[in-house]
Amino acid sequence: MSSQQTRGVTLTVPAHYFAPVVMLALMWIMRVISTVAPSTVHALGVRAWSPSSLWAIATSPFVHVSWFHLFSNSVPFLILGLIVAFDGAKRFATVTVLSALAGGLGVFFVNRPGTVTVGASGLVFGYFGYLVLRGLFARGMLRKVIYIAVAVVVTGLYGVSMVIGLIPRGTSMSWQGHLFGLIGGCLAAWAIGSAGKTGTQQNARPTKQTESQQAGDPELDRLLRDLDID
Repeated sequence: MSSQQTRGVTLTVPAHYFAPVVMLALMWIMRVISTVAPSTVHALGVRAWSPSSLWAIATSPFVHVSWFHLFSNSVPFLILGLIVAFDGAKRFATVTVLSALAGGLGVFFVNRPGTVTVGASGLVFGYFGYLVLRGLFARGMLRKVIYIAVAVVVTGLYGVSMVIGLIPRGTSMSWQGHLFGLIGGCLAAWAIGSAGKTGTQQNARPTKQTESQQAGDPELDRLLRDLDID
C-alpha cells in the first residue's frame, strides 16, 4: 500500500500591492461622506494661495466633487497604481508622495487665489509620467526593455487622454494639477533611477548575489542578475 503526499502551493501577494486598492477604497468612502456632508469637499481641498490649506495636499487626492469625477479617476488610478506598486513598496510611496506634493503645490501657486482643487487625477498623471520615463533610468538591459514595453502599453492606453488633460480649456478641470502631478512622477523616475545607480556603485549587486546564494537557489541568482533588481 502506497501513499502520496500532495504539496500545496501557496501564493502570497506582497502587502504593498494592496496600497492602490486601499487608497481607492478610501476615495470611495470619502465620496460617500462628502455626499452626506458636502462641506468636506472644500474643507479637505487645496485652496490656492491660502497657506492654511497646504496640509490638504495630503487629503485632496482622496476627495472628489461628484460620482462621475470619482468614476473617471478610479480605473486609471487602479491600473497605473498597481503597475507602479509592482515596482516595490518604497518606489510606490516615493512616486505617490512626489506626485501628490508637486500636484498640490502646482494648484496652490498656479491657480487663481481661492480656487479649491480636489481629486486623484494628479496622482494618475504622476504614475503615468513615472511609468513612461522609468525605462530611461533603469539599470540592466532586460529591465530597461521591460520598462519601455510597459511605457508603450501605458502610452497607448492613456496617452491621448493625458495630453488632452494638460490643455487649459476654461473648465473646472485642473490642468495645473495634471501638469504638476506629471512633473512629480517624472522627477520620481529620475530620483529612483539615480538612487539605483548610486546603489550599484556601492556594491549593491554583490549583496544581492550573497542573499540568493545563501538561499541556495541558483535559478533565483541568475534571475536577479538578468533583471538587475534594485
